[in-house]
Amino acid sequence: MAIPATAFEYPSIEQGASIDDLFDFFKRNRRQRVVPVTHRQRPTGIIRENDIKQYVYSFYGPALLKNITKNSIDALIQPIPSVAATAALHEILPLFSRQDAKDGIIITDHDHYCGFLDAHSLVTMMYEENLAEKNRALQALNKGLEQKVEARTAELVRKNRELESALQTLSHAQKQLVEAEKMAALGNLVAGVAHEINTPLG
Repeated sequence: MAIPATAFEYPSIEQGASIDDLFDFFKRNRRQRVVPVTHRQRPTGIIRENDIKQYVYSFYGPALLKNITKNSIDALIQPIPSVAATAALHEILPLFSRQDAKDGIIITDHDHYCGFLDAHSLVTMMYEENLAEKNRALQALNKGLEQKVEARTAELVRKNRELESALQTLSHAQKQLVEAEKMAALGNLVAGVAHEINTPLG
């Protein structure tokens, strides 16, 4: 089962970016609650939306807030597991049971970031795998039923031929019987005429 295509549409941010850059990222990608972080296309971890909010709110006053937005995001990066883009469902599921993967896992291709698989995408993947498995079972069942229908049809055709042959034999026998009865009746008539001819009147 392949990883859903939506997982590969998950943008990332480069390590070393500023908090301002991170705010801009969340504004552009409003539906994302987690930001995968990369360094030269290699995944380094994630930053959760809640972590950035807590970090920012921990500073008081507009002056401090303005100063921290120029800081690097590196202190906020949380490491999480990654998996190859070609991984199968049975390889991915155990990773989601880990505490550090509660938000998702990073998808890599030769150690380069190529997507992020969150719980929603995992459920979609499991649903599609289950659906594909049921479709395979249904196709196997259909094939079995088709084979049974073909076998029964062949049996009915064979029995039909046998019945047609028996009907033809019966019809032929009936014709012979009618002919035999005609000949017997004709024989009786000829015998009666011969008897009358051979017997003098008197």
